[in-house]
Amino acid sequence: MSVFKLLVDSLPKSNAYPYGLTGGKMEILKGAGYQTIGAVADATDEQLYEIDGIGVKTVQRIRAVVNQAVWM
Repeated sequence: MSVFKLLVDSLPKSNAYPYGLTGGKMEILKGAGYQTIGAVADATDEQLYEIDGIGVKTVQRIRAVVNQAVWM
């Protein structure tokens, strides 16, 4: 799917993605090396928890917005 090639910057909180990510969370993901939606989708929850500033609620939000992007 081409959505997996899109940059993480494509997931901001908006009308299209009501469960989207804040700019700060997108920057944290990019800083940890997750540049694309596909890279985030492929990461395990445990890998995401290892990122400073990412906790249980944020992982749930990330999973929700990635799922939204895939189904849109």
